[in-house]
Amino acid sequence: AFIFVSLLVGVQTNKLRIQNQLIRKRAKYNAELHAFSQKLLTAKGKAKIVHVTTEHIGSLFNVAVLIWERNEEGRLQLLSHKNKLLDPKEESAAIWCYENNHEAGKGSDTIPSARGYYWPLSIGDRAIGTVGIIAKDPERELDQEEKSELLALVTQATLAFERVRSSEKADIFSSEYDN
Repeated sequence: AFIFVSLLVGVQTNKLRIQNQLIRKRAKYNAELHAFSQKLLTAKGKAKIVHVTTEHIGSLFNVAVLIWERNEEGRLQLLSHKNKLLDPKEESAAIWCYENNHEAGKGSDTIPSARGYYWPLSIGDRAIGTVGIIAKDPERELDQEEKSELLALVTQATLAFERVRSSEKADIFSSEYDN
């Protein structure tokens, strides 16, 4: 009876330890998401949003963050790491991601030979750009939980870019209306 009870207590203790670790991890993630959202709320302009996004996500996940945005001609232009030469695979994965409004790159079904993982910066069915996440360790692959956390952060960045974009359009409309 003592052996059975000690096994039962051991199993329950292990379950509680695992649940406690999960709760702590989620609390840390929620705090990071909140801090990131606050930084984005105070960011003025695209350059600041790019800086906040690349720094925050980069340090949190130990990755390089590449951000592309659609320019006036409808083509992607790299906003972060502008002086960095990119592998054509990385650029093609980013372009495919943007044009198809779907994830691409390492660990996906599309262009899996790329080093990075790419998400569209999209509002509904319209992409305004792409975010690429390249692990500093080439052997590392993002697990599903990391992808979910990153997707939430990318969504926050997308909303910040859209806020700035709408503000710029409103300023243009206002100045044209005033004249």
